[in-house]
Amino acid sequence: MALKMTLEAKYNHMGIDFIDAYWKITSINYDIEAVYFKLQAYPNREASKKSGEFIENRLPIGGAEFSTFEPRLYSWEGATYTQDVFPNGIPLDPNQQKTAIYNWIKKYTELPFEDVFEEES
Repeated sequence: MALKMTLEAKYNHMGIDFIDAYWKITSINYDIEAVYFKLQAYPNREASKKSGEFIENRLPIGGAEFSTFEPRLYSWEGATYTQDVFPNGIPLDPNQQKTAIYNWIKKYTELPFEDVFEEES
């Protein structure tokens, strides 16, 4: 599961609207009382999958400004009490963990996120 929501120009470094930007959790961590996560937005799902890939220089002069593909548009490092997200305990399945966090994000932010259902990975 992931989320989609338009990311307006004023909220990203590119300065353009990204209709149905792809929002996904890229990390989850826990301690005794809290769950920490990183939610990042990308132009689309395909761009999120290529994040960090090497960029080959095919021009006969110069070189790429950056050597890896970096499509991130927005990032939020969130934290909340574990009990608020997982009232019945933390599930062992990473996909169930992410689903619970996505649901908490939608409730907490009250933003117009929509679910994106995908094959489990």
